[in-house]
Amino acid sequence: MFTPINAHIEIDRVLKRARKDGKEIHLTSLEFGLLEYLCSHPNKLCSRDELIDQVWGERFLYDPGTIDLSAFLTTWLANHEAEIRDAGLTPQLRLTPFVNQITISPEALRRMLDSILAALLPTAQAGYLRLSSKLTVQSFILALEINGTISELIVPIQA
Repeated sequence: MFTPINAHIEIDRVLKRARKDGKEIHLTSLEFGLLEYLCSHPNKLCSRDELIDQVWGERFLYDPGTIDLSAFLTTWLANHEAEIRDAGLTPQLRLTPFVNQITISPEALRRMLDSILAALLPTAQAGYLRLSSKLTVQSFILALEINGTISELIVPIQA
């Protein structure tokens, strides 16, 4: 039985199904768990750690070698501030709110991002440089976009 969450979303907690505007949304069990948890805590800001504990639970393996991606990218943008400004770009950082840690060598990540930025900056026109992230079941994707040209760094998630 579907229970309305708001004017657009309904969920069936027993069959673990969801609908938006009457149309069924196909969700993985993890995606449904996240939706259900957030719906159970309306108007509450949930921390990443809380979501990991409550939704991922014991399935989530935390690696102490994980880097804090948000802090890393903020520093990376600051280190390239002059180059970005000289290209007439305004940086924007938009990371998935609850996924800001990944396991990868910080030096390898820095080299990859530097090479992507070096390739894109010479052709950049005034506009925006956007850093964004996306988490899928198979990988974590970090996207660097300069005026519509997107380069993606894909980090596989190990099961």
